[in-house]
Amino acid sequence: MDKAGKKDVTILICDLNATIGKDSTGYNDIMRTHGLGEMNNNAERFSDLCSLNQLVIVGSIFPHKQIHNATWRSPDNVAENQIDHICISKNFRRSMEDIRVMRGADVPSDHHLLVTSIKFGLKLTNLSNRRIKNNITSHKSKEVKAAFQLKLSNKFQPLQDQPEENASVDSKWRKIKSIWKETCVEILGENKVQRKEWVSVDTIRKLDKSKEISSLHKPDQSYKSKCSGGLHCRRSGGEEKHQERQEGLHR
Repeated sequence: MDKAGKKDVTILICDLNATIGKDSTGYNDIMRTHGLGEMNNNAERFSDLCSLNQLVIVGSIFPHKQIHNATWRSPDNVAENQIDHICISKNFRRSMEDIRVMRGADVPSDHHLLVTSIKFGLKLTNLSNRRIKNNITSHKSKEVKAAFQLKLSNKFQPLQDQPEENASVDSKWRKIKSIWKETCVEILGENKVQRKEWVSVDTIRKLDKSKEISSLHKPDQSYKSKCSGGLHCRRSGGEEKHQERQEGLHR
């Protein structure tokens, strides 16, 4: 982090078992009051690290429900806490749009998926000056090699026929360089890199299989229906007794 420049965007994503809590006393410049739990020793060291490096704890800025802030759950599904954090440079605090937990992600872990939205105002680069990589592999062909040599000699012929001028070495080099570049683009062409898909078909099949297995291990819904039916019966029975009491009073 010491190597990062002042104008660089520093994003810190970590799991330090640090519960920052809602009390931001002494750390008002790096956090707000929308955390969970109470600040522990790890959180104090984590806050000191952020304060030293001018980082803002994003999870304490945006108000959400507890289920959308808790990033970890205990194995018995009783305790929940916020121990996974995302931090960003204080100068780019306004670039953060939101952060919340996605509980529906099919991940074999006791941690929930933490997602954040960032919006940067980036400058447009001049694409005309970008470096073009030529398809050098095509030069192995004899036909392409002969065409390249013929094209290059035809372009250099006018320069040889011209009388020598008092031109500088730099101007002569720029002419030679431009001829080489034009010939490479015309004959060899641009080397277009075919990027692989970030999610393969095999990965999608494994995800579908994991969803099928997880659906088989869901809790029985009949228990919930019985409980809701019993609750409805108790409520209806209580209403009938209350109505009988009211009728007895009127009599």
